[in-house]
Amino acid sequence: RKTAVGLRLRSSLGSSLLLPEESYVKDLLRSRLAGLLQKLLAPLEHDSGSPFQIVLKFDHEGCRRECDALVRLWPESFSRVTGKRWKRGRKADVNNVSVKRALEKATAQDCERLLPRTEDLCSFSVEYSHKPLYVAGRYNKFSRVLPQTPWLIDGVRKGESSVQELICARVAEFVSADETKFSSSGREDVDVRMLGSGRPFLLELVNPRKPSLATEELALLQDSINSSTRDIAVRGLAVVGRETASLLKEGEEDKQKRYSALIWTSQELVPSDVDFLADIKDLKLQQKTPIRVLHRRTLATRERTVYSLRGEFADSHHFRLFLSTQAGTYIKEFVHGDFGRTQPNLRGLMGQEVDILTLDVEEIVLDWPPHSS
Repeated sequence: RKTAVGLRLRSSLGSSLLLPEESYVKDLLRSRLAGLLQKLLAPLEHDSGSPFQIVLKFDHEGCRRECDALVRLWPESFSRVTGKRWKRGRKADVNNVSVKRALEKATAQDCERLLPRTEDLCSFSVEYSHKPLYVAGRYNKFSRVLPQTPWLIDGVRKGESSVQELICARVAEFVSADETKFSSSGREDVDVRMLGSGRPFLLELVNPRKPSLATEELALLQDSINSSTRDIAVRGLAVVGRETASLLKEGEEDKQKRYSALIWTSQELVPSDVDFLADIKDLKLQQKTPIRVLHRRTLATRERTVYSLRGEFADSHHFRLFLSTQAGTYIKEFVHGDFGRTQPNLRGLMGQEVDILTLDVEEIVLDWPPHSS
């Protein structure tokens, strides 16, 4: 349509007429329609930066016929791979870019013939949408059988629910969003609890009918989630800007995480046997991708740091291990060694067989939500 309008203007106003290169036709139409809509929706005012958008989608049968003609004349312009030889029967990739490529090959006479003047009415549909609403917070997980996200193995679901679903279902219902996208600062294994102040997470609420949340409403939403289950709890819910999404991933390997674990030992212990752990500082590990995650992680050797260790005697074959590590450290593998794939490891440090019975994340050191300390 842009090309067709340009041809009509030049033919009526002169071939020397200079026209902008970009989508001036769409811009003119948008400007005209915005003025008309503002009158209809008064006293509301048009603002191009408004988070609420009205989208008009136009459809014209004549455009389809014209595109078909362009495909027949310059099929190579509609190849999915630029420059690839066109094969008969291949489906044409008709879009703004491919149509523009074809029109660049057309002469003025071609365009006059292929883009005839038309007064046929077009049809259009109206869609209303609001820019996403972002809600940040932290969650605790108290269950050792609840995954963070829906758990599927070969298309078969494992478990009845997940942290993501328990949070997102309530929030999406509260703001009437079309979709809820969940992201977090790392993840814990299904059998690991998330304690302390919780794991930072961010929700992107797509097209919310309720586009804002007051402090009182966030408190109600938080209470609604926490009263619906004993498996998780959320805290610190806050509305944030889109730019905060990057903060969850920035410095992913620089963040510190604190853990506690119940350790079993093959040999009998006395309380003093674990005292030496407190003297270990900034221990550098070389960790090969653990066997248990090789099916979904790239094989590599990663250097990670254990900043501090502390042992607390429990009984003759058990003690509790407290450790602070660099984010991304595989704690289970640090304990038992993963058949020597993590070096050094707790098994070697203690000179005996050890294994991890339970693991808890005690703290993730991150200023989150961003506005709170």
